[in-house]
Amino acid sequence: MKKSKISGLFLLYVLLVTFLVISNDVVEYQFKVLEFPIYMSVFTYPVLYLIANAITKEYGEKETIRAILLALSIQIIIFLVNGFISQSIDLNLILAAALSFSISQAVNLFICSSMKEKKGSLEFKLFLQYAFVILIDNLIFLLWMKDFSNMALLSGTFLISYAIKLMISLVLVSLELYYIRKPQK
Repeated sequence: MKKSKISGLFLLYVLLVTFLVISNDVVEYQFKVLEFPIYMSVFTYPVLYLIANAITKEYGEKETIRAILLALSIQIIIFLVNGFISQSIDLNLILAAALSFSISQAVNLFICSSMKEKKGSLEFKLFLQYAFVILIDNLIFLLWMKDFSNMALLSGTFLISYAIKLMISLVLVSLELYYIRKPQK
């Protein structure tokens, strides 16, 4: 692998780890929209899919799996260190976020890899990909948290979180399309 490819891959690894750590750090904080509690990680999780997709498209599935495993390993080490330093961490919340990330990233990787052969509008396929993996992420998170009151697909918390993530996904799809269509030097 060329030196520029290695440095690009390293940068994507760093971004994936950084966004996962930030996402799981801010997941403890909430704000309210129309009186419904929304986790702050709603803003950072969709970016993880963009980074994973970039790794998959540029370096392949094996590198994406390595990057995801590295990010999760570093996150678990950080959780353990924080757990020893401070007893105020909601471990259930952190585990819910990590589990939902792992499963939704596996689905994202599968969709990203199998989408290559499919015909149709790239914009629409990418948006559906983001919409589907974000739905999976939300459902797994709420299941793990046993937050059945917000798990109903029509609950305010679920709908608002999903709507925010979908709006962010529209921007990310545009970025991904720009990256895909950008002339290579």
